[in-house]
Amino acid sequence: MATKRAPARKAAQGGKKQGDANAVSGGRHPVEWAVGALSGVLVLVLLAYLAWSAFAAGDAPPRFRTTVERVAAVDDGFHALVAVANTGDGTAADVAVAGMLSAGGDEETGGFRIDYLPAGSTRRGTLVFKRDPRQGELRIAITGYSEP
Repeated sequence: MATKRAPARKAAQGGKKQGDANAVSGGRHPVEWAVGALSGVLVLVLLAYLAWSAFAAGDAPPRFRTTVERVAAVDDGFHALVAVANTGDGTAADVAVAGMLSAGGDEETGGFRIDYLPAGSTRRGTLVFKRDPRQGELRIAITGYSEP
């Protein structure tokens, strides 16, 4: 006597394998939840930082600090490498830098321009003199700038 067999389990499970329990239940792997949560936290932190930086930025104009980094003797005289730092909140464009060298009763001037100087940044330029700036008094001044 032949008996009838019950339908195969594969058909009852919708064609899924026994080991694929997450696909059957529709759940997510814990690693997916962890990565999703971490990504969400990072996005919120980034948005909070951007909002803070937009509202906390001051309205102070650019402030400049100049430093002579080195003086080098060259064929046509002396080159003084000058660093100009913008320590203010505003951005400056077309910054005019002038150097006045007093040595032995004579005065000599030099200058350069910086195209763009954002807040919190430093740019460098070179002043060219016939006499050695280390042997006299070198004064550096910012003589003007424009708002970009």
